[in-house]
Amino acid sequence: MISSLSVIIPVYNASQTLQELHRRIQESVAGEVGEVQTIFVDDCSTDDSFKIIFALAKSDPTVTGIRLKTNSGQQNALLCGIRHSQAEFTVTIDDDLQYPPEYIPELIRKINEGYDFVYGIPEKRSDSSLRNAGTFLVQILLQLICMKPRGIEVSSFRIMRKKIADDIALDTRKIIYISASSFLSSENASTITIKSEKNPETRYTFERLLQVFGNLAVYYLPILKSLRKEGAQYTIEKIVGKGTE
Repeated sequence: MISSLSVIIPVYNASQTLQELHRRIQESVAGEVGEVQTIFVDDCSTDDSFKIIFALAKSDPTVTGIRLKTNSGQQNALLCGIRHSQAEFTVTIDDDLQYPPEYIPELIRKINEGYDFVYGIPEKRSDSSLRNAGTFLVQILLQLICMKPRGIEVSSFRIMRKKIADDIALDTRKIIYISASSFLSSENASTITIKSEKNPETRYTFERLLQVFGNLAVYYLPILKSLRKEGAQYTIEKIVGKGTE
Protein backbone atom coordinates (compact mmCIF):
# COMPACT_ATOMS: atom_id res chain seq x y z
CA MET A 1 0.00 0.00 0.00
CA ILE A 2 1.20 3.52 -0.80
CA SER A 3 0.61 6.36 1.65
CA SER A 4 -1.06 8.93 -0.61
CA LEU A 5 -2.30 9.34 -4.18
CA SER A 6 -3.77 12.22 -6.18
CA VAL A 7 -5.86 11.39 -9.25
CA ILE A 8 -6.10 14.31 -11.66
CA ILE A 9 -8.84 14.51 -14.29
CA PRO A 10 -8.90 17.33 -16.86
CA VAL A 11 -12.57 17.86 -17.69
CA TYR A 12 -14.28 19.32 -20.73
CA ASN A 13 -18.00 18.72 -21.33
CA ALA A 14 -17.97 15.35 -19.59
CA SER A 15 -21.09 15.58 -17.47
CA GLN A 16 -22.26 12.11 -18.56
CA THR A 17 -19.21 10.23 -17.23
CA LEU A 18 -17.96 12.10 -14.14
CA GLN A 19 -20.05 10.38 -11.48
CA GLU A 20 -19.21 6.89 -12.75
CA LEU A 21 -15.55 7.82 -13.12
CA HIS A 22 -15.43 9.09 -9.53
CA ARG A 23 -17.12 5.96 -8.19
CA ARG A 24 -14.80 3.63 -10.07
CA ILE A 25 -11.68 5.53 -8.99
CA GLN A 26 -12.73 5.21 -5.35
CA GLU A 27 -13.45 1.50 -5.74
CA SER A 28 -10.21 0.80 -7.61
CA VAL A 29 -7.90 2.38 -5.00
CA ALA A 30 -9.65 0.98 -1.91
CA GLY A 31 -7.08 -1.05 -0.02
CA GLU A 32 -4.28 0.20 -2.28
CA VAL A 33 -3.85 3.74 -0.96
CA GLY A 34 -3.77 5.23 2.53
CA GLU A 35 -5.08 8.65 1.49
CA VAL A 36 -6.56 9.56 -1.90
CA GLN A 37 -7.44 12.92 -3.40
CA THR A 38 -9.37 13.23 -6.66
CA ILE A 39 -8.81 16.54 -8.44
CA PHE A 40 -11.21 17.49 -11.22
CA VAL A 41 -10.00 20.45 -13.32
CA ASP A 42 -12.88 21.81 -15.39
CA ASP A 43 -11.42 23.52 -18.46
CA CYS A 44 -14.33 25.97 -18.83
CA SER A 45 -16.93 23.38 -19.88
CA THR A 46 -20.16 24.58 -21.47
CA ASP A 47 -22.30 21.77 -20.04
CA ASP A 48 -23.11 20.83 -16.41
CA SER A 49 -19.67 19.36 -15.66
CA PHE A 50 -18.77 21.79 -12.91
CA LYS A 51 -22.17 21.44 -11.25
CA ILE A 52 -21.50 17.72 -10.97
CA ILE A 53 -17.94 18.32 -9.74
CA PHE A 54 -19.29 20.79 -7.17
CA ALA A 55 -21.78 18.21 -5.90
CA LEU A 56 -19.09 15.51 -5.71
CA ALA A 57 -16.81 17.84 -3.75
CA LYS A 58 -19.58 18.66 -1.29
CA SER A 59 -20.47 15.02 -0.71
CA ASP A 60 -16.96 13.55 -0.70
CA PRO A 61 -14.16 15.22 1.31
CA THR A 62 -11.52 13.53 -0.88
CA VAL A 63 -12.64 15.51 -3.96
CA THR A 64 -11.27 18.86 -5.08
CA GLY A 65 -12.96 20.72 -7.93
CA ILE A 66 -11.18 23.47 -9.87
CA ARG A 67 -12.90 25.62 -12.49
CA LEU A 68 -10.67 27.47 -15.00
CA LYS A 69 -11.80 30.91 -16.13
CA THR A 70 -11.04 30.32 -19.81
CA ASN A 71 -10.44 27.22 -21.90
CA SER A 72 -6.70 26.60 -21.53
CA GLY A 73 -6.27 23.17 -23.09
CA GLN A 74 -5.91 19.69 -21.63
CA GLN A 75 -2.20 19.97 -20.89
CA ASN A 76 -2.49 23.21 -18.94
CA ALA A 77 -5.50 21.83 -17.07
CA LEU A 78 -3.33 18.86 -16.08
CA LEU A 79 -0.58 21.25 -14.98
CA CYS A 80 -3.08 23.06 -12.76
CA GLY A 81 -4.08 19.76 -11.14
CA ILE A 82 -0.46 18.68 -10.67
CA ARG A 83 0.26 21.93 -8.85
CA HIS A 84 -2.53 21.08 -6.39
CA SER A 85 -1.21 17.59 -5.72
CA GLN A 86 0.81 17.00 -2.57
CA ALA A 87 0.62 13.21 -2.67
CA GLU A 88 3.40 10.66 -2.81
CA PHE A 89 2.15 9.62 -6.26
CA THR A 90 0.03 11.36 -8.89
CA VAL A 91 -2.16 9.67 -11.52
CA THR A 92 -3.60 11.47 -14.56
CA ILE A 93 -6.58 10.03 -16.42
CA ASP A 94 -9.04 11.28 -19.06
CA ASP A 95 -12.64 12.20 -18.26
CA ASP A 96 -14.33 9.89 -20.81
CA LEU A 97 -13.63 6.42 -19.33
CA GLN A 98 -11.47 5.45 -22.30
CA TYR A 99 -8.87 4.39 -19.74
CA PRO A 100 -10.42 2.13 -17.07
CA PRO A 101 -9.48 3.39 -13.59
CA GLU A 102 -9.36 -0.24 -12.46
CA TYR A 103 -5.80 -0.28 -13.88
CA ILE A 104 -4.58 2.25 -11.30
CA PRO A 105 -3.43 -0.55 -8.92
CA GLU A 106 -1.34 -2.01 -11.77
CA LEU A 107 0.26 1.39 -12.34
CA ILE A 108 1.04 1.53 -8.62
CA ARG A 109 2.62 -1.93 -8.63
CA LYS A 110 4.72 -1.09 -11.70
CA ILE A 111 6.06 2.21 -10.38
CA ASN A 112 6.93 0.48 -7.10
CA GLU A 113 9.46 -1.53 -9.09
CA GLY A 114 11.56 1.63 -9.02
CA TYR A 115 10.39 3.75 -11.96
CA ASP A 116 9.78 7.49 -11.80
CA PHE A 117 6.69 7.39 -14.01
CA VAL A 118 4.65 4.74 -15.82
CA TYR A 119 2.17 4.98 -18.71
CA GLY A 120 -0.89 2.83 -19.38
CA ILE A 121 -0.86 1.98 -23.10
CA PRO A 122 -3.99 0.62 -24.83
CA GLU A 123 -3.63 -2.89 -26.21
CA LYS A 124 -5.79 -1.98 -29.22
CA ARG A 125 -4.67 0.76 -31.59
CA SER A 126 -7.08 3.36 -32.93
CA ASP A 127 -8.77 2.68 -36.26
CA SER A 128 -7.85 6.23 -37.27
CA SER A 129 -4.78 6.38 -39.50
CA LEU A 130 -4.48 10.10 -38.69
CA ARG A 131 -4.36 9.42 -34.96
CA ASN A 132 -1.84 6.60 -35.35
CA ALA A 133 0.38 8.69 -37.61
CA GLY A 134 0.17 11.59 -35.18
CA THR A 135 1.01 9.35 -32.23
CA PHE A 136 4.04 7.98 -34.06
CA LEU A 137 5.33 11.45 -34.95
CA VAL A 138 4.84 12.72 -31.40
CA GLN A 139 6.86 9.74 -30.11
CA ILE A 140 9.68 10.62 -32.52
CA LEU A 141 9.63 14.28 -31.51
CA LEU A 142 9.74 13.42 -27.80
CA GLN A 143 12.67 11.12 -28.50
CA LEU A 144 14.57 13.82 -30.39
CA ILE A 145 13.67 16.83 -28.22
CA CYS A 146 13.27 15.41 -24.71
CA MET A 147 15.42 12.27 -24.76
CA LYS A 148 12.47 9.90 -24.46
CA PRO A 149 13.87 6.36 -24.28
CA ARG A 150 13.25 4.15 -27.30
CA GLY A 151 10.43 1.69 -26.81
CA ILE A 152 8.54 3.84 -24.30
CA GLU A 153 5.12 4.89 -25.57
CA VAL A 154 3.15 7.70 -23.96
CA SER A 155 -0.51 8.31 -23.17
CA SER A 156 -2.62 10.57 -20.96
CA PHE A 157 -3.04 7.73 -18.43
CA ARG A 158 0.02 7.65 -16.19
CA ILE A 159 1.40 7.62 -12.66
CA MET A 160 4.37 9.70 -11.47
CA ARG A 161 6.37 10.12 -8.30
CA LYS A 162 6.20 13.38 -6.35
CA LYS A 163 9.65 14.46 -7.51
CA ILE A 164 8.46 14.36 -11.15
CA ALA A 165 5.22 16.18 -10.30
CA ASP A 166 7.22 18.82 -8.41
CA ASP A 167 9.54 19.38 -11.39
CA ILE A 168 6.57 19.70 -13.77
CA ALA A 169 4.86 22.15 -11.40
CA LEU A 170 7.83 24.52 -11.77
CA ASP A 171 7.59 24.60 -15.58
CA THR A 172 6.74 28.13 -16.73
CA ARG A 173 6.25 27.51 -20.45
CA LYS A 174 3.02 29.12 -21.66
CA ILE A 175 2.32 25.99 -23.72
CA ILE A 176 3.30 22.83 -21.88
CA TYR A 177 3.29 19.12 -22.70
CA ILE A 178 3.30 17.00 -19.56
CA SER A 179 5.13 14.07 -21.18
CA ALA A 180 7.82 16.35 -22.62
CA SER A 181 8.41 17.97 -19.24
CA SER A 182 8.42 14.52 -17.57
CA PHE A 183 11.21 13.22 -19.82
CA LEU A 184 13.25 16.37 -19.21
CA SER A 185 13.02 15.51 -15.50
CA SER A 186 13.80 11.79 -15.81
CA GLU A 187 14.27 9.02 -18.38
CA ASN A 188 13.38 6.32 -15.84
CA ALA A 189 9.99 5.39 -17.31
CA SER A 190 8.03 2.25 -18.09
CA THR A 191 4.63 1.14 -19.41
CA ILE A 192 1.86 -1.35 -18.75
CA THR A 193 -0.63 -2.67 -21.31
CA ILE A 194 -4.31 -2.03 -20.71
CA LYS A 195 -7.53 -3.05 -22.41
CA SER A 196 -9.42 0.11 -23.26
CA GLU A 197 -13.20 0.09 -22.91
CA LYS A 198 -13.56 2.39 -25.90
CA ASN A 199 -11.87 2.42 -29.26
CA PRO A 200 -9.45 5.38 -29.10
CA GLU A 201 -10.86 8.32 -31.02
CA THR A 202 -8.89 11.20 -32.41
CA ARG A 203 -9.78 14.81 -31.67
CA TYR A 204 -7.03 15.97 -33.97
CA THR A 205 -7.26 17.33 -37.47
CA PHE A 206 -4.19 17.47 -39.67
CA GLU A 207 -3.90 21.19 -38.88
CA ARG A 208 -4.11 20.50 -35.14
CA LEU A 209 -1.35 17.89 -35.39
CA LEU A 210 0.89 20.39 -37.18
CA GLN A 211 0.21 22.84 -34.35
CA VAL A 212 1.20 20.25 -31.74
CA PHE A 213 4.45 19.46 -33.54
CA GLY A 214 5.24 23.16 -33.95
CA ASN A 215 4.55 23.91 -30.30
CA LEU A 216 6.69 21.00 -29.13
CA ALA A 217 9.59 22.31 -31.20
CA VAL A 218 9.18 25.96 -30.20
CA TYR A 219 8.60 25.39 -26.48
CA TYR A 220 11.08 22.56 -25.91
CA LEU A 221 13.97 23.20 -28.31
CA PRO A 222 16.35 25.73 -26.70
CA ILE A 223 17.39 27.03 -30.12
CA LEU A 224 13.80 28.25 -30.74
CA LYS A 225 13.35 29.87 -27.33
CA SER A 226 13.09 33.36 -28.85
CA LEU A 227 9.86 32.33 -30.63
CA ARG A 228 8.02 31.41 -27.45
CA LYS A 229 5.03 33.47 -26.34
CA GLU A 230 4.74 34.68 -22.77
CA GLY A 231 1.64 34.79 -20.61
CA ALA A 232 -0.42 32.94 -18.02
CA GLN A 233 -0.76 29.19 -18.46
CA TYR A 234 -4.29 29.29 -16.99
CA THR A 235 -6.47 31.32 -14.63
CA ILE A 236 -8.46 29.71 -11.82
CA GLU A 237 -12.02 30.92 -11.39
CA LYS A 238 -13.10 28.76 -8.44
CA ILE A 239 -11.93 25.94 -6.17
CA VAL A 240 -14.24 23.76 -4.14
CA GLY A 241 -13.66 20.91 -1.72
CA LYS A 242 -10.42 19.68 -0.22
CA GLY A 243 -7.57 22.12 -0.62
CA THR A 244 -9.87 25.15 -0.68
CA GLU A 245 -8.23 28.07 1.07
